[in-house]
Amino acid sequence: MYFNSQSKLPFNFWTYTEELTKHEKLLLNYLYTSPFTNRLGCFRFDMSTLKDTLDCRKQIIYRDLFFLEGDGYIKCHELNWIFLPYYLVYFPICNPNQGKHIEGLFYNVPDYCHFYPDLVHRLLQVNHLSKSFRKYLKHILYRFAQKQIVKEIK
Repeated sequence: MYFNSQSKLPFNFWTYTEELTKHEKLLLNYLYTSPFTNRLGCFRFDMSTLKDTLDCRKQIIYRDLFFLEGDGYIKCHELNWIFLPYYLVYFPICNPNQGKHIEGLFYNVPDYCHFYPDLVHRLLQVNHLSKSFRKYLKHILYRFAQKQIVKEIK
């Protein structure tokens, strides 16, 4: 299990989530503050632990994940990887050490996750990343753009 040193909610969490059901709010709250959550806001999680912690049936969690993703609060991949797209907006990287830390976390995210290009794009907006890492991210986006062009031609 991972230790989450960023176990707080965005400053406007309750306003930001007014239209969500109480179950969706609870799940999103947990995703922001769970032991799985990391400084990148993109992490692998275990459904059994989530189910036990929230004391919910898997079907309810699946439903809430589906709605949270549809509303843009999260992005999921095969229900074992979560990306909180606004995490780095609410909790910005403040120094090069934090930048280096999220660079390391990024290398653990599989590139087959459907949200991977969005994660790369959002990382390019972050301050305090090394020049070599930024170059790497730009190369990744270029590769994804090439793949997309090939798909559209076919």
